[in-house]
Amino acid sequence: YVTETKLSFTAARHTGASAAKGAILAYIDDDVVLDPAWLTRTVEIFTEDPAVGIVAGRIEPEFEAPPPDWALAAQETFNGWSLWRPGEQRQETVGACGPSLAVRTSVLDEVGGFQPDTMGVEAAGKPGTVEKVYVGPGDWGLNLDVKAAGYKIVYDPDVLVHHVIPKVRMTKEWWRSRFVGEG
Repeated sequence: YVTETKLSFTAARHTGASAAKGAILAYIDDDVVLDPAWLTRTVEIFTEDPAVGIVAGRIEPEFEAPPPDWALAAQETFNGWSLWRPGEQRQETVGACGPSLAVRTSVLDEVGGFQPDTMGVEAAGKPGTVEKVYVGPGDWGLNLDVKAAGYKIVYDPDVLVHHVIPKVRMTKEWWRSRFVGEG
């Protein structure tokens, strides 16, 4: 394990990248469950085509409780649960979402890494809790930089993770916070 004390996805990802020794950096979130073929399929895609800069995987929800209809409608409008499933076949795509993103180390270095995205702050009036402040494009900024550098982003539905969606992400308060934070 490598510890990063700054409350920031970008800082943690850069700390991990600087400690890594491989040619591929695989990023997953702490609330996903990997399909057994996830890593094998990811490496195969990079091996088959040196022009691939990022591999995007399918991100399916694993709900802790049945979601209300209004939350499903909100998800259709805005990808608040960070799901990703643009198709049923391998294809070039516009980007990869943070819960399942792999990038060539050389490509990450070439484009200057992840752009700043979030930083955690102590939540006002709620000691011991942390809220996010959104400061930049993060994963999607990396996707744009990788595409601009001439690399492919490839989505494969067999690079599968299940994203655990807790009950709190099915509340109107959580959705309001997500809309405001990323707006």
